[in-house]
Amino acid sequence: MDNNVGNNLKKICIFFIALFISFICIVKSFNTPKEDMKMLYAYNITRNSDYKVYLKNNNYINQQYMGMNATYITELVDYIDANFRYNYNVSQKATSKYNYSVIAELNVEYYPTGQAQGTKLWSKEYEIIKPKNVELNTNQININENVKIDFNKFNKEVKGFKEQFGLPIKSYLDVKLIVNSEINVSESEKIQKDNSVIDLRMDLNGQVFNIIQNYEPVNKGQVFDEAINKNEINIILLIVGIALFVFSILGILNIFRKIFLSNRKTDYEIALNRILKNYGDIVAEIVTPTEIDGLKIIDVKNFDQLLDIEEELRMPILFYETIEGEEGEFTIINDNIVYRYILGGRKHNHQ
Repeated sequence: MDNNVGNNLKKICIFFIALFISFICIVKSFNTPKEDMKMLYAYNITRNSDYKVYLKNNNYINQQYMGMNATYITELVDYIDANFRYNYNVSQKATSKYNYSVIAELNVEYYPTGQAQGTKLWSKEYEIIKPKNVELNTNQININENVKIDFNKFNKEVKGFKEQFGLPIKSYLDVKLIVNSEINVSESEKIQKDNSVIDLRMDLNGQVFNIIQNYEPVNKGQVFDEAINKNEINIILLIVGIALFVFSILGILNIFRKIFLSNRKTDYEIALNRILKNYGDIVAEIVTPTEIDGLKIIDVKNFDQLLDIEEELRMPILFYETIEGEEGEFTIINDNIVYRYILGGRKHNHQ
């Protein structure tokens, strides 16, 4: 590998590392670490449910009810006994207010023949527990509600809908505890809000069904004093980051500029390489300038004319680069006459 190429690659790597460090410095200058911030309070939300599926008297299953996470035979179900529990607390002194209700939502979806995806066709909402509003001078909210779900009632309604219209449908029942709560922490101006839904979902209009607990059980976190974070910027770190960024960008651009210029051949270089390649057997490159004092100089317009003179006189063509990479002269000396063709320079001559 060429030394220049290797050095350029090393420099580019260094500049990119500096660029990466500059981004980190700039970002970090606007972020106050949480360990340096004041924690106002921590909060914890838990959502839970359990249920029992009570059975009708039958000749097959002897127990009074079946527990959770089983498969239930629709015709044997009497009712479902469900408990919904919601707890929300913060670590500091606070006041709280909340409202909640329990609803049953019957949903029917239309499934055309051959399609795997259905569309909402009909839904109906039933109020199981009317909305309740509560205000407390405490830092926690606890809700524990027990409901009896008349599964057969909803199942019959769906069966009647299907029998009347004869449509290909799928249906399910969502029984939900819906909670909207606010906790106002004394040491903070921020009101901590939560909107939760604890959902039990079960299929209808089938021979068997399962019950799915559809909710996130736990949600917890910490709240910090945002005012400190908004007003504090690490000026030194920001200046270092900006300086590194400018230094890296300028360095990378300079290297690419040098690479581009080094790889770009001038018109002079292209013309010289073509002449030396095609006529190297009759062109002699010399390292000292031709002595032309006292000689008559005849400048020709192009290299082809010099070739004609060479062919006639059978004298070698001498080449000397007067300005490296920019200008050179081809000459034929015969008696007291110098026939000369200048390549490059101010004349910008091309073959």
